[in-house]
Amino acid sequence: MKHINIILGSLFILLFTTHIYASIEAEQFCFKDNTVKGKETVESNLVTLHGLKKDERLQLKGMGGYMLNGVYMGREESKVKNGDQVRLIHDSIDEDGAKVSTVLMVGNTYDVFTTVTDKGGLSKSKYTIDNSPCHR
Repeated sequence: MKHINIILGSLFILLFTTHIYASIEAEQFCFKDNTVKGKETVESNLVTLHGLKKDERLQLKGMGGYMLNGVYMGREESKVKNGDQVRLIHDSIDEDGAKVSTVLMVGNTYDVFTTVTDKGGLSKSKYTIDNSPCHR
């Protein structure tokens, strides 16, 4: 009986903490990676945030900045809510194979926007862009 109580107690704690953890996550959002021809300012696709239970902190890692609801915010942290729209922006590098990445984090959800420079002389198979599913 003691083991059953421990197991039931552990399951309750697991369910309780999973519910709390899930309440601070945004639904997945995905950025489409790009291949560019040289040094240029590149904008990601627009993502709309959903699934937030409360306002969450938006953070960036890597290079670049972002636009929030059409307003350029640079690298400044801000609070976001459901329905807010985000676009990442960074400058590519004028060198074949150069990768630039910007990471958007909202709560415990994140995705990476990456550009790779191809000035026409690269083998597509040598310089691939990660188009894996969204990250959490």
